[in-house]
Amino acid sequence: MSRFMIGAQYQGRGLGKETVLRFLDFMREHMGVRELYLHVELENTAAYEMYQKLGFRAVREIQYTFDGAVYRERRVKICLPAAHPTPGLRTARAHNFRSFLCRGVL
Repeated sequence: MSRFMIGAQYQGRGLGKETVLRFLDFMREHMGVRELYLHVELENTAAYEMYQKLGFRAVREIQYTFDGAVYRERRVKICLPAAHPTPGLRTARAHNFRSFLCRGVL
């Protein structure tokens, strides 16, 4: 996933948090992911605080130039527990995650 954004008209409703939680659950249970890294712009304190509350921890700050613009970001990481052993639940959660994303609210 390259970018994750919630439209201004939908912010403050918990949709970002819910989406990230479902994404983490999907990646852990359906894909077997144990560590996940992401970058958040230094200026985006609201997103960084949300990620911290969800268990992400800062790894380092980075700066890079792309197409003439300078970007400053913070790399954060979360360690996920082992996947749930019930395959049926994993399939149901994967379906629920896809349904959540397809509702058209994001």
